[in-house]
Amino acid sequence: MRFRCSIIVLAVWLFGCGKPKPLNITPRDPTVDEIKHALRQLPEGFRAALPDAASPTMDPANAGRLDLHVWAFDFDGGPFDMIIETIGAESGGINWREPRLRCDAERGRLLIRLLPRESSKMAQELRDKFRSNKPPVPNLSFGLDANDRSILRQDSFGNPDKPVVPLWFGWKEADVHESKTPVTLKAGEAGNLLRIEATEKDVANPRKIILSLQAVK
Repeated sequence: MRFRCSIIVLAVWLFGCGKPKPLNITPRDPTVDEIKHALRQLPEGFRAALPDAASPTMDPANAGRLDLHVWAFDFDGGPFDMIIETIGAESGGINWREPRLRCDAERGRLLIRLLPRESSKMAQELRDKFRSNKPPVPNLSFGLDANDRSILRQDSFGNPDKPVVPLWFGWKEADVHESKTPVTLKAGEAGNLLRIEATEKDVANPRKIILSLQAVK
């Protein structure tokens, strides 16, 4: 009887527990609390311009006034790595590649935020304030969190005396296409979670930028 039980336990291990678990990542809309968290993580120069900057619970409507971009993903089957990069025409000193950002958690959520110094959708009074650079704000603020723990903070403060508007946000007009993709990955596989393609409009030689986030199991 003991021998038979041992065989059963071994079979379960070989065909179940012994196999590496695949990584599943699913995009979804961010919750109100996640938007508030993203607002609280912004550099001081951005937060200081908001009417409720001193409040411990910031109004999520501020995300719209700022044109703050927030993306959320649920994951299971970690740990895993991520790669963030921009490809193509460079604008405003923002061209980077962050290889192998590590998420050690087995399951949870990813939260990504992106805020330029200026965009056409930003409230005009905020655009004017951020252009003046008083107080200083970065040309671009990027953040990646896993389960509310920071994996990456990228605040570009280049050209402080001549503030610039980075990426496609500095173009007069652009066609911007965004795709969020659920992925299931086995060990050694990679897949795109987020991909943004922007092409400049109404110019003789349009520039193009791709911003992508990949997961690697």
